[in-house]
Amino acid sequence: MRMLLLVLLAGCIGDLDPDAVEDVFVQGENPLVDVLFVVDDSASLAEIQTGLASAGDSLLAAMAGVDWQIGVTTTDYADPNRRGRLVETPAGTLLTADTASVSERFRFAVNVGTEGAAQQKGLQSAWAAVTPPLLTHENLGLRRDGSRLALVFVSDGDDCSDDGALDDNNPDACNLRPDLLVPTSDYRNRFAELGDVTVHALVEPGNGEAGCGLGSPGTRYVAVSRATGGHVAAPCGAWEQLGTALGAELAGQRSGFPLRVVPQPETLVVTIEGADGTSTDVVEDSTRVEGWSFDAAANAVFFHGTVVAPVGSTVRIAYSASAS
Repeated sequence: MRMLLLVLLAGCIGDLDPDAVEDVFVQGENPLVDVLFVVDDSASLAEIQTGLASAGDSLLAAMAGVDWQIGVTTTDYADPNRRGRLVETPAGTLLTADTASVSERFRFAVNVGTEGAAQQKGLQSAWAAVTPPLLTHENLGLRRDGSRLALVFVSDGDDCSDDGALDDNNPDACNLRPDLLVPTSDYRNRFAELGDVTVHALVEPGNGEAGCGLGSPGTRYVAVSRATGGHVAAPCGAWEQLGTALGAELAGQRSGFPLRVVPQPETLVVTIEGADGTSTDVVEDSTRVEGWSFDAAANAVFFHGTVVAPVGSTVRIAYSASAS
């Protein structure tokens, strides 16, 4: 219930010593995780779906030892048969480590086709998938008591979630009326209400980060992902490595850490305590190559390069709270 704990603590900021704040994260504290892949099924996604399918073996291998289940839906909110409903596979709508031929079933599930709506409403589809009435009917079983929830968005474009405000028949409506889109802050708050939730995005990162040269940056997916400390990566290149990195995140070996309150950045001190009692101070690296960096927009600390806090270790982030 990590995200819920952060929300509750945020309501008690007045009780914190502004000169001595410490956020503590135990890696892999909860081995129970429910994963929802939200895969873009618009016309340009065939190659990315194939790449994601090929990453299945490495992703599932990285999740060994974790009690996981995986469901898949699409970004299509125009088709009444989609709209957050889980994709049916020969093994059912939910995959687990006990599913026969699970790698093959994963490949089947994420190859969702390319006939979906041009308006890609991934955030809206995810919200529908993990809340009633779908959660208590067609998607029953997707959420388990006490589990973490991980949402993984896969797209070559940006989110167009509008809660019905746009013309579904106009593929340019998102660009013409971005003011009608549901703010990403709303989705951050909605997902936080569900408990321990992390959002991951396999999209064009934008903001000068290395990408694939595909479509447009998934800035809305990235914004929600960063705010939960989730993993962001371009959906191209070495898919096996991408699967391993994402699988480690889903297993609880996170690299992003949302803070309870806004810090004075110059006071941040980041430490990894090993399960054996050893302690290592992590070096700041604003270039995001090797060390940690602070993302002010997301109010989160991220690890980069070879900096890894293993499962079972503890990440401590100490700082003074901002006066503003």
